[in-house]
Amino acid sequence: PSMSAFESGIAGHDVSMRITMRQQAIDSRRGEVAGLMGLSGIHNILLVATIQEELEELLQSQSRDRTAKYNADVEEGMRSQAASAAVAAAEAEAHARAAAELKTNQEAEEAAAKEIEAALLVTPA
Repeated sequence: PSMSAFESGIAGHDVSMRITMRQQAIDSRRGEVAGLMGLSGIHNILLVATIQEELEELLQSQSRDRTAKYNADVEEGMRSQAASAAVAAAEAEAHARAAAELKTNQEAEEAAAKEIEAALLVTPA
């Protein structure tokens, strides 16, 4: 039982239509995949941009932190120098008082020695 030319033509057309529909489904799926890949690419670009922004913010924050620490260190150094200068000034003042007191004591001893000398000269032996 062979097919007539008409039946053979219909069967061939049927196969051809199924192939065409299958090809259209594959093309449609490719379009969907390409669209998703396009969206994925856009998503990746946005993700990279977000990461870059966050990195820049982090770097700026670290820079601000370093600047603040540097300023605090400089301020601490200045306070330390001022404290050292105050200690040195207090020590210099104490030395000056001690020197003045020593001079006063020497002058008093010299005056006492002169008085003793004068008294010995006045007192007959």
